[in-house]
Amino acid sequence: MSSNERHRRRILVSMALERITTHPDRMGGVPCIRDLRVTVSMVLGQLAGGRSLEQVLDDYPYLERDDIVAALEYAAEVVNESSPRLVLGYDGRFE
Repeated sequence: MSSNERHRRRILVSMALERITTHPDRMGGVPCIRDLRVTVSMVLGQLAGGRSLEQVLDDYPYLERDDIVAALEYAAEVVNESSPRLVLGYDGRFE
């Protein structure tokens, strides 16, 4: 990835993450979408469970497509920043 592509990606991620909010007194401090009582994990759980983007939007009519994209971007950044790298051992099992 070129320097320009990385810069553009950082800008897009930054814009998406502006939709993700966290407040200690709301929803137990869990990341939410646009100060709504819809958590990032609620949206991710629906997508992981096989619901389509359109179905999630039908379930939460006050959400926008960009909100769901922001939830995915947020999750990608969190995983990228904080996940340990799993290494396969010589026997094929995770170490």
